[in-house]
Amino acid sequence: MRKLERVATEACRSEANERYAQWRLRNADADPVLKGLHPAQRRAVVVAEDTQLVLAGAGTGKTQTMAAKVADRLRNGRTTPSRRIAVITFTNKAADELRERIAQLAGQTTEDTVVGTIH
Repeated sequence: MRKLERVATEACRSEANERYAQWRLRNADADPVLKGLHPAQRRAVVVAEDTQLVLAGAGTGKTQTMAAKVADRLRNGRTTPSRRIAVITFTNKAADELRERIAQLAGQTTEDTVVGTIH
């Protein structure tokens, strides 16, 4: 694919992803995964980026946001067995909490989701 075609394809994909994100944000209160999140957290959950860094201070809801992101992808079929999900955090306690929250929010557990630490 030529560079211009690739840029046009990525732009269309970006526009579609943005429309999808806006639609999800308008209907957030009806979604059990998004309910209870503040606007910045909701936006982080619904963006369609494959890779995402959640960087914020203590007590700001990083764990809740990451758990909601994974649960959202699992519940809405936005991941497949060939596309595994990795969630990396700093402590074992946070990793354990993430595993529990993902299972609770998604209503399922999956071998395709890896939650671990950087240590």
